[in-house]
Amino acid sequence: MIKRRKFIIDGRFQKPIMYWGALLPFSIAAAFVAVVFLVPNNASLEALSGIEIQWLLVGVAASFLLATTAGTTIIAVLLTHRVFGAEYVIRTALEGFVVGDHRRRLSLRKHDYLCELAKTCRLVSLRMESREAILEAIRKAVDEGADLGQLSELLERESARPKVRETEPVAS
Repeated sequence: MIKRRKFIIDGRFQKPIMYWGALLPFSIAAAFVAVVFLVPNNASLEALSGIEIQWLLVGVAASFLLATTAGTTIIAVLLTHRVFGAEYVIRTALEGFVVGDHRRRLSLRKHDYLCELAKTCRLVSLRMESREAILEAIRKAVDEGADLGQLSELLERESARPKVRETEPVAS
């Protein structure tokens, strides 16, 4: 039995790449057809010498190579910029979380790929910050000799503080 797989996971990211990937060979084929129609008849080619035909073929091959290289490079740069730029920002923020630095940049550009992950990481960061503030308040109260009733009061007061909103903006 063949499992049905979902190939388009994130349409906002995958569809433009698919369109560019389809547009590139189509435009090259259209250019080739245009060149064929520019040569009016076979007599035009027969009028060329062997060396002229060789240079014509070299020019067509070089144009094809240049067009495919440029198109592939543009797609690769867009792809790597949207994915790996966002990955770098999230990775450095998580490395900051490990050492207790919750203020590292976690904002991504509007069209970056991992915006939802960055939003979740930001929420985790804000909640970790809140918990660290509660722990610091408890440490301070214990150092000042607070009894169990005062600690319980402190915990209730800190727990009553407004929770972090899940709709924090991430994209800049």
